[in-house]
Amino acid sequence: MKTDLILMAAGNSRRFGSNKLLYEWKGKKLYRYMLDALLEAAEELEKNSGADTGNRDVSGGGSESRPRNIRVRVVTQYEEILEEVEQPGGDEVFLPVSGNACGVGGRQEKRAENQRADFVCEREEESFPAGIYSPESVKGLSYTIRKALEFEAADPPDYFAFFTADTPELSAADIRDFLEEFFASGHSVACVRCGKAYGNPAVFSWKYAPLFQTLTGDQGGKKVLNQLLDDCFFYELPERSRRDIDTPKDL
Repeated sequence: MKTDLILMAAGNSRRFGSNKLLYEWKGKKLYRYMLDALLEAAEELEKNSGADTGNRDVSGGGSESRPRNIRVRVVTQYEEILEEVEQPGGDEVFLPVSGNACGVGGRQEKRAENQRADFVCEREEESFPAGIYSPESVKGLSYTIRKALEFEAADPPDYFAFFTADTPELSAADIRDFLEEFFASGHSVACVRCGKAYGNPAVFSWKYAPLFQTLTGDQGGKKVLNQLLDDCFFYELPERSRRDIDTPKDL
């Protein structure tokens, strides 16, 4: 079972007054809190999957009993973040390739697909995140989402989850527990909830990827999520874990 954790680190930070994602808070750039949490959660989810399955035949079981391949992606319009996402062993970040698995058309600048696949595979075997360059994110959140899914279409996951880069108190344990309970729920969509408020982070079956192509401007995944509430698993989180940073006063 392949699940991709997509960190959206491409916002314009209009209310913050500068690029908040690169703002240093408590000795670390703001976006690194979520990136580090995702990498740790991905490692724990894969480790727990191996421990849970043991010698069982997992080929025909439910999603909670199948081996997991958890991959981390970072989509951004900022070259500095792309450079920092890169790790030893890889020397370039690939632009999205054309794909039709989620209804994406048109031509994008790309490398040969076999070269890209070999490169990404090599990185992912060593737990490297994949960087996705999205300069059009300056136009709004919908451009960030579509760019991420164009990249995903070349090797579609079973599930994909969106995370924002300005929630530094969402921990690896929060992410791990949210996804573990989703995998066991039998649902194909999930999001976190705090009281009556619900939304990010959210995870979707790949079958719903075409719905994201209808987004425009600054519309985000909440519009798609609202169409799927009947099939949505809600995971309760304390308000602190969902706190996002919009202005310097929020820090």
